[in-house]
This record gives sequence, structure tokens and C-alpha cells, in this order.
Amino acid sequence: MIDGNATFNEDQKKMFLAYRQRLVRQLSQLLADDGVLIFPSFPTVAPYHHQPLLTPLNFAYTALWNAVAFPVVECPMGLNSQGVPLGVQVVGAPGSDHLLIAVAQDLEDGFGGWKPLIR
Repeated sequence: MIDGNATFNEDQKKMFLAYRQRLVRQLSQLLADDGVLIFPSFPTVAPYHHQPLLTPLNFAYTALWNAVAFPVVECPMGLNSQGVPLGVQVVGAPGSDHLLIAVAQDLEDGFGGWKPLIR
């Protein structure tokens, strides 16, 4: 998580790790055994190749769940009016993988799921 090359001092590292532990605890309590969050995958539609380099913090939509080690299923939701793919993340507490897959399947069935790009 925090590698040896980071420029944080020991007190800052301890503070960040304590914050992460608190966040994991709070999210675990919120989601429990049967809760899910349906969360955007990205703040915009799918970006063009290299476009995220211009907005480096947009990765936070997925990085949050990586940082707290929570399972996520990416669920395609079809295409927007310009034919660009749309999707959401289905997030759950650790150990809820089967629930997440079931929710993603329901979303895919209800919204049409993956569609080939229209060019």
C-alpha cells in the first residue's frame, strides 16, 4: 500500500494506515453480509486512449476499492447516445463475491449488458 519510496514520514504512514483501517471497518459494517454499492466506474463515459493522463485523479472511482481490498464486479450497462460503453461497479464487503455476481447479472439482464461498439 505505502511503499518504501514514498515521501511520507512514519507518523504520516501510521495516520494513513489508521484511516484505511477505520474506513474498512465502517464500510464492512455498512455493507454487512447482504449490502452492495452501485458505484460509477469512471466520472465520465469511457475515455479515449491516453485521455486519463489529463485527469489523473479520475482513477479514484476504482482505486478506492483497491485500497480497501473490497471485491468489485464491473457491470456493462449498454451504450450512450454516441455509442460509447457505459458501466457501473457493484461493490460489496469481503467475501460477498457471489452476491456481487448475482447483482451484476440482474443489472445486465435489466439494462441490456454488453453491446459491441458502433463505429
